[in-house]
Amino acid sequence: MIRHLHHLSGAKLDVDCARRHSACHHHRPRAPRLNGRQIVPSQVVEDIARGGDPEKFKPAGYTTLPGASYRNQWWVTHNDHGAYMARGVHGQGIYIDPKAEMVIARYASHPMAGNAANDPVTLPAYRALAKALMAGG
Repeated sequence: MIRHLHHLSGAKLDVDCARRHSACHHHRPRAPRLNGRQIVPSQVVEDIARGGDPEKFKPAGYTTLPGASYRNQWWVTHNDHGAYMARGVHGQGIYIDPKAEMVIARYASHPMAGNAANDPVTLPAYRALAKALMAGG
């Protein structure tokens, strides 16, 4: 199911709420499928989600991404949900939260090209959405 959420700024968030209803949740990242066919090998998704070494990433100085790393064009949070994201300019991005089984595609045109300008709002919003989905919201 896809839910469309609109932020007060007019930004549209598409939240893919694909949820498994099994008794056992392993919270592993799942490889994307299209029409029942796997389109990205599961080994690739697992490699991305594993991320890099946060200690090696720390000198880069991304203050809005504490404890994060960068691997294969993806930013990996290493948070308790195992979230990782693709980040573009002007706030565009894809946020994947395996534990909440949530994918957010954000289409944006923030006036500042760097994500540090909108991270203080968007990253907590993504976490709040994940928490709401996990609570059945």
